[in-house]
Amino acid sequence: MAGSFATKAKEAIDVLRQEHGWRVGLLRPRILRPFPHEELRRALSSCRAVAVLDQNISLGKGGVLFSEVASALYGPNAPPLLSFVGGLGGRDLPVPELVEVFREARRAAGSGRVPPARLMFTEDDMRVTQRALAIAGATESST
Repeated sequence: MAGSFATKAKEAIDVLRQEHGWRVGLLRPRILRPFPHEELRRALSSCRAVAVLDQNISLGKGGVLFSEVASALYGPNAPPLLSFVGGLGGRDLPVPELVEVFREARRAAGSGRVPPARLMFTEDDMRVTQRALAIAGATESST
């Protein structure tokens, strides 16, 4: 993952390492263009699964970082690659949600099955969004 939420991911990693003894890590690209394909491929070469957490959506492609990582790892020996999108609109990503990302990656590493891309959107987020849409709809119909 990239950006400021990587700090929260480090907290989740500490929890999983200390409480469960899991071998997990974080790769945080500092640049997107030019994308460091070779460096990323080398850094992830021993991973049994890779979870990519984007804080954006590229229409028709999912997260921008996921597309780049998938391109870099493409091939017969690629580990399971999981896509998560969270933190949209500045929403928080609590450590327990990030721990769940690592749990999903661990399940994929064990089974070889990759779950569908997941939008990390809580019920509270949905209520706020529905309220905003209702307000926007009321505003549109009154004009």
